[in-house]
Amino acid sequence: MKRDEKAIWTPSPNCWPDRSGYTPRYVIIHSTAGGGSVSWLTNPASQVSAHYVILRDGTIYQLVDEEAAAWANGVLSAGHDAWWSAAINPNLLTISIEHEKLDLYNQEALTTAQVAASMQLVSRICARWNIPLRRADGAGGITGHYSVDPVNRSHCPGVYPWDTLYAYLAQSNKDDLKVLQLTDAMGSFFTASSDGTRWMLKNSNVSIAYAHLDFFRRYEGILGLPLTNELYLTELPDSAIQIYERGIAIYDPKRKYGPPPAAGQVYLMMISQGVGQKIIAKPLTVELQTQVANLQAQIASASAAPAAELAQVKQQLAAYQAALQQIANVTQATK
Repeated sequence: MKRDEKAIWTPSPNCWPDRSGYTPRYVIIHSTAGGGSVSWLTNPASQVSAHYVILRDGTIYQLVDEEAAAWANGVLSAGHDAWWSAAINPNLLTISIEHEKLDLYNQEALTTAQVAASMQLVSRICARWNIPLRRADGAGGITGHYSVDPVNRSHCPGVYPWDTLYAYLAQSNKDDLKVLQLTDAMGSFFTASSDGTRWMLKNSNVSIAYAHLDFFRRYEGILGLPLTNELYLTELPDSAIQIYERGIAIYDPKRKYGPPPAAGQVYLMMISQGVGQKIIAKPLTVELQTQVANLQAQIASASAAPAAELAQVKQQLAAYQAALQQIANVTQATK
């Protein structure tokens, strides 16, 4: 039996005990759309399962042995990828991983813990079965449920960090993906929200959240501490910019503003040319000046506020003024 050493074994009856002589050649990525995944996939009445389920906190459950065929992918539908054969049930050729999501349409991003667990698990599965560490083709690889059933499962897995996965698998050192934790040195600077989606600087009202937080943690705070909260410019719709001590990062889920080839939803913004140079020349400066003016007005009208609260606002003002000076320096250097 092949069971993952980092997974909690919770067997499901919804599988075939063997693969009729076939060997897994594909890893299929799924998302649950609505939660309740482990209990449902181990319920005989559901008639569905998966080999693995990754919860939002990164916990991995294994429901089906890898030698067995989980009832995970259904049947082929019109428009499926060309390498699938109607003569072979796709469950016989695949190992399936479900990712717990609470929304009904798989539109929410995975948590940082899920991303790390998913990439590590995919790497271990591929090593056990010699599955190619790349996008799927006729020889095998990794893809989503949409590859098998684009009619009924075009939304599965929904938002998933494919580029980050392939970049991780391509690196020569396959050590576990590490991300910053508050138990590291970062704990002296930040506190976390109750759901872990936001880190707040202890001495100001500046925070990092969601995709920007994932980026910050995954790259070990390479840009330094955040100087601003997320900034939204009408010139860059569907994006969010955050300024750090040593650079600017942009949340660009639609990849509209010149991301590097292997970038995820957040990446470093190039400011020497292109969109980055255009926004620092004026729009970003104007937005920061507005934020600074608002903070100054807030301080001026908050004489009766608790001392600790007023100190946080003053610290935030100092950080925004530092961000404005940083943009001014960059603007001068690029002239």
